Amino acid sequence: MYISLTPKEKEVLAQRHIDSDREVWELGTKLIGKMVCKKSLKPFKSREKYNTVKSVVRNPNTHQWAVSFFEDETVVDVKQIKIPKEL
Repeated sequence: MYISLTPKEKEVLAQRHIDSDREVWELGTKLIGKMVCKKSLKPFKSREKYNTVKSVVRNPNTHQWAVSFFEDETVVDVKQIKIPKEL
């Protein structure tokens, strides 16, 4: 469920030039159940190159939309992941 930003979170995101919070959330929800990798191609904390998206959450560190995974308990901002072409 989409939850709008608090005024403080809006201020933080404005400093980072993030325009559409809702669009990022919608993109994250489309990734649920899909295998993804990091755009940097670095492994996740599970040491796997690919993880399966479990849910969309707010990253407590960046206040941006992030995804959590079935393989480990990490959260990664939506803007940092992609669906790999080789799958």
